Amino acid sequence: MTKIPTLYERLKPKVRAKLKENEGKYSSSVREVIAKFESTYFVGDLTIDDMRRVHMFSDTSYVDQSAISIIWGDEIFEDYDGSN
Repeated sequence: MTKIPTLYERLKPKVRAKLKENEGKYSSSVREVIAKFESTYFVGDLTIDDMRRVHMFSDTSYVDQSAISIIWGDEIFEDYDGSN
């Protein structure tokens, strides 16, 4: 049986590294983001605020992204096809 990775496990390495870096400055806020992503498996279960906060605390700009890219986290998550 295949284990579905959490959204935290699917974060791109640069996003995860930035979250960890910003945890020192914004500890409780970043920890909330990390906790949510460690307990969530599907992007559709996230709120708009969850997506806004991960972009903000990972210093990932969403200015040049399409609305669909932001909603599905194209710039923050590694692709997952379900075969891993």
